[in-house]
This record gives sequence, C-alpha cells and structure tokens, in this order.
Amino acid sequence: MIKEGSENIQSCQINSQDSSGNTNSYSGTVNQINTTHSECIQDINYNDNTNWEAPHDNSADLIEITSDVEIEDTAGQTDSATASNAFPNNRPLVNLDGDSFTEIDGKHAFNISADLEFKDNGEKEFKGTESSNEACSIQMESLDTSNTYNSTIDSELGAEFTYLGGDRAECSFSKVEPVSSNCADPNCNGDFDFNVLEDINVTVEAYDHHGAVGRESFVQEVPNKRPKIRFASPRDGESVIAGEVNLETRISESDGDSIDLEFSDADSGTVIETLLNEGEGRHQASWDSLDSRGNYRWSLNISDAYSSTVETFEFEKVISRSYRIKNDIEHRYSSLIVSKGGSRSLIFESSIGSSPRDITTHLSGNGIDTRFVDTGDSTKTFEASSDNPVRNQIIVTGEKVGPTKLEITSEDQELGINTTETFPVYVRSSESEGLQVPGLTNLFIFMILIFSTATYFLRI
Repeated sequence: MIKEGSENIQSCQINSQDSSGNTNSYSGTVNQINTTHSECIQDINYNDNTNWEAPHDNSADLIEITSDVEIEDTAGQTDSATASNAFPNNRPLVNLDGDSFTEIDGKHAFNISADLEFKDNGEKEFKGTESSNEACSIQMESLDTSNTYNSTIDSELGAEFTYLGGDRAECSFSKVEPVSSNCADPNCNGDFDFNVLEDINVTVEAYDHHGAVGRESFVQEVPNKRPKIRFASPRDGESVIAGEVNLETRISESDGDSIDLEFSDADSGTVIETLLNEGEGRHQASWDSLDSRGNYRWSLNISDAYSSTVETFEFEKVISRSYRIKNDIEHRYSSLIVSKGGSRSLIFESSIGSSPRDITTHLSGNGIDTRFVDTGDSTKTFEASSDNPVRNQIIVTGEKVGPTKLEITSEDQELGINTTETFPVYVRSSESEGLQVPGLTNLFIFMILIFSTATYFLRI
C-alpha cells in the first residue's frame, strides 16, 4: 500500500531478481484506494522467467525472489521499497465422490480411486514421474477394535497414479481382496487382513515434488455381495400340469462363496428340500406332496456366510386333457325317447389318457330314474385307463313327461376332478307322441308321413 503526498501516484515499476541474478521487470497497476492511499498490483509467477521455472520444476526447494518497487507521482517525485518472498506452493487436492469405492466381482473385492488436482503446474508439479507412482498412496485401517490391522498401498503394492491432462490426475488401486482368520467362508483370501462387513478407514494422499501433501479420507464397509436368484421355475403366474412339480433355480454368487438353498412351501412353511455348500449355477428340488389342482406358493431362501435372500413364487396346478375322464355315449340318435313308466337302455364308455385310476360315476336327471344295469344303483366306482376303457350299460326310466337331460358325472378319486357329460332325454306320455319327440329330424317325420299315406292308399 502506498501513502500519497499532495499529488496522485501515476506509475509503479517492479524489478524482481532471484539469488542467481535472474531478473524480470513489471509495470504494476496503480489503484487509488481513497484520497490518501493507493496500491500497486502485479502478479508475479515463477514461469515468468525460464531461469526461474526450471529450478522450480526440478527442485524441491521453492525459489525466493527480491522485488524492488519504485513509485512516481504526477509531480515527478519518487520513492522505493524492497521485499523478499518465496513463490507460494498450493498443496495437491484429493477429491472423493460416489465412484471412489466400487464393488467388483471377486472374493469380496472392491476398487478404490480418487481424483487429484495439482494446481500450480499440472504434470510438472507432482512427485516423481507418472510411471514411478510416487505421487500418491492409499492407506486402509480397520475400525474394528478387535482388528488392529492397517495397510498402506504404495507403488510397490500396486497403487496406480495416472496423469489425466491439465491439473488433473487419478490415484487408484484395483481389486482389494480381504483375508482374515475370522472370515466365515473358506473362500476369503487376498493381500489384506480385513474381515468381511467390517468398517475400514480409507485415506488417499497426493504428493507434489515440493513436499506438500493433499489428504482425504472416507469410511467404507468391506462388501459382501448377496447371492442372486437369476431364474426360478415355476415362476409367478405359470401353469403346471398335474403330477410331481419340479422346482428349479439358477443362482449367481459373484464373491465365489458357497451357498445354502432351502425350498419350502410358502403357505405352511414346510421345507421341501435343503441343499448345503453349493456353488452358483443350476439347482433343483421335487415337490411331490401336492394334493390337487389349484394355486400353490413356494419360497426359495439362498444364503452365504454373511447374508440371505428370500423370494416367493406362485403357480397354478392344472389338469392336462390327457388326465381328464372321457365318457363316450353310444346311441344311434341324438336323444333318447322313453315313455312315462317305461325304460330304455344306453351304453357309455369311460377312459382316462394315463395310468389306471379309480373313477366314481354318478347318474342323475330330472323326471327320470337312472341306474347301472350291473349294480342296480345310480353310483358306481371302477378302474379305468387309456388301455383299459370300461363300458357301462345303464337303464333310464321315465317318471315325468317332458324334455330333460341325463347327466353322467365322473370323479377322479386321485386328482379330485369331475367330468360331466349330458344327453337329451324326452319322456312322453304314450307311444303316439313320437311326432313331438325331440331328436326326431324333419326328414324322419316326413318319411313317417309318406309311409303312413302309402299304407292308407294300399288299404283303399
């Protein structure tokens, strides 16, 4: 700062010189602060003179210069002063962000990285060379009071320094793998003595060649990546044909730990099957205790030594056509005509497109009485299969005049499914009601009329 006399300051000259006599001159800028004081301003950089820059960039010492400042006012009066200063040094900056810690595939492995800034002179400022990796280090320390282990990752252990251009660089270490005598899984091995899931303090340091240090830290848990269910069958909404259900899953375990799998009934909690000390990949279990068709839910619990994952799936058990009972009615007409109080017989064949199973068949119908000829009852149980169909003869007796339906309902005892067939029946009051009987086609009625007319003329 300059104290003015009766006249204003009009110029400011600065001559700077290092200890070797290398000089540089500047015309400073005069700014009036108030009516009595002004200031002379000039930025002086070590690279203003090549003889200053070379030793600055190649020596740990900071160059000191002596500056002579001479001022002159508007009346031509002058004054001067001398000051000595070393060029300042800005310490490197370490910048941590969300990408500083990255989980990767491996034995609980992770990467560490940090952005660095060398603001004074970029690549000429950091310690050593890019290939020597002397410009940064990464330190890790256990925060578990029972674990006193700590480690410094330097160039010998694999810390990597990368110059990115301008003022920017990066310090990183790839694939930190913990190892500990307390590790719950024998898969743990690596270069460090940290426990899975314990907190560690990570410190990244950056060094310039003047001895300045930039430092930042963060706390991170040694990771465990949960095993993942990549595929499951039967999955939600899937239909499964009756019979034994095959449960299938495909698991990934990026840490390489052994895993336990438990298949269970999600509604009752009953364990279907347990698989221990398995690796990632495909796994199966058979669920053979399903009673009948309907909706079923199953759960899959997968766990490593440190965590578990549970997912539940729902599917529908359905019956294939080949499992259903088939009743084929044998009759020459599309309906059965029976007089009130009279009886007619029908034959139907029962079969199942699978192995032999017991079938219980019920006969019913409004206004008619229906019974099996061989048992005299309306209900009968028998065994049938695709290779051994069963033929049944039944008697239908008319009780109430009018149209109705014969119902043949067969129940599969094992699967608990029903199949119902119907057949039209007309109960008439007498034989003369044939023209009103359902099932007689118009052509058949027309032929009856022609036959009756021909008979009449023959009699004439």
